[in-house]
Amino acid sequence: MSETLYVEGADRFELIAQVRAEYGPSVKITALRRVRRGGVLGFFAREYDSIGFEVPDQTAATDPAPRPVGRHAVHDESTLTIEDLIDRSNSADGPVSASGRPATQIPQSNSQFADLLSRLVAAAPAAREIRGEEPEPAWAELADPPPPVDRPPVDRRPAARATGPGAGPTARVRFDTLADLRALGVPLTISSEINSTSLLAAIEEIVSGLPVAPEPPAQAGDLIVIAGAADQLEVAVAQLAVAAHVPADAVWHASQLVSGKRTITGPLDAARQALTMRAGATASIIAVELERPPVTGRYSWSSQVIAALGPTAVWAAVDAGRKTDDLRAELDRLGAIDALIVAGAGGTCSPASVWDLDIPIGILDGRRASAGCWAGMLLDALDSQARP
Repeated sequence: MSETLYVEGADRFELIAQVRAEYGPSVKITALRRVRRGGVLGFFAREYDSIGFEVPDQTAATDPAPRPVGRHAVHDESTLTIEDLIDRSNSADGPVSASGRPATQIPQSNSQFADLLSRLVAAAPAAREIRGEEPEPAWAELADPPPPVDRPPVDRRPAARATGPGAGPTARVRFDTLADLRALGVPLTISSEINSTSLLAAIEEIVSGLPVAPEPPAQAGDLIVIAGAADQLEVAVAQLAVAAHVPADAVWHASQLVSGKRTITGPLDAARQALTMRAGATASIIAVELERPPVTGRYSWSSQVIAALGPTAVWAAVDAGRKTDDLRAELDRLGAIDALIVAGAGGTCSPASVWDLDIPIGILDGRRASAGCWAGMLLDALDSQARP
């Protein structure tokens, strides 16, 4: 029965090629495993492929026994690998074969070492063919390789950022801009449509697209209702009277608590006084005081008075510091509103929150609510937020 020999190396395909090249194609592979050698306490060990094989008896009888070299059982020094040579040089006691027999000594002269290297290089194409790899190109054997192919130089500079109307801001800049706009009270329905690259440009884009409030009617016989809380009406009426050129004797007041000259006490009185106002030489302003606390339900006293007057236009006075939801619920009971008079915007950090009411703003803190007025208001609010 033939003896089982073992071969170890870094590449199992090279080991099989060596065995078959040395002992012929009739060699029988009996074992294949992965082993670890060397290291300290299990660390830094190197892994090898171990192959066991049997040589037929007829081959063993006619061919001299293989001479183990280190951990690799080989027949000729021409099959040694670079790992074999390194193992030999690192082994202090000399290589020993798997059967325990002493191995052949490593060649000592430089000429023997060079001869081994040259034979290893010559055997490399055969190993590649066995492993199924493509052979090296023919020009690798030439003294001078072919000239390199001319290729255009590669531009490794970072790509330039797109600019122009179709190029939007980066995600980070857009996020910061939207966060600043939201802090100013700008509704999400407006800020989400902004594609500007800076906060100042975004503010300019927003204020230029705000709806323009209609001019208050100023013809003779026109009735202008201004509704709001008692503490808001006095200033709002004065501002609206200037804008509509209404004299002081054409200003009326509708209240449940106050009575006197040019005062409306209820819906029936409102219908009667409306006939007198329509016959006047100028437009008239009727200040309708809203109930406090707000009355729940659709038909409040103030809404009935406004309906009885049949006004030409309805304006509302609001405080920018109040919650938008509360203002909306209060104004919804009055019916359609043409414009707002906003007070207290300069005293809040989110003056743009009144935009969420979806009603055009005619007067802002005593001034005409133009785009420039709004831009200055928002920038002042930003400045106040930035201060410690």
